[in-house]
Amino acid sequence: MAEEIQPTLGEVMRRLDDLTMEVKQMNLNVGQTYLRKDVYDSDSERFSQAMEHITDRLEKMESRSEWVIRTVGALFIMSVVGASMYVGQTFGI
Repeated sequence: MAEEIQPTLGEVMRRLDDLTMEVKQMNLNVGQTYLRKDVYDSDSERFSQAMEHITDRLEKMESRSEWVIRTVGALFIMSVVGASMYVGQTFGI
């Protein structure tokens, strides 16, 4: 029959000290790794507001660029039509 080795009191105290340090380290890791729900909710809300603001600005920029393209296109077409009318009247075409 195998003989069981009994741990000494010093070994038990050393192991308890190790376990205490592991529990303290776990608490620090949780505090550094995970966010509290209220902090997450706050950050998530600010992120949503920022994305909404960026989306609004992007939509405004797109509508402005469409307006510029339409205006430049209309001016170009008017120039071509005006030039063709001038050439037609000048040369009697």
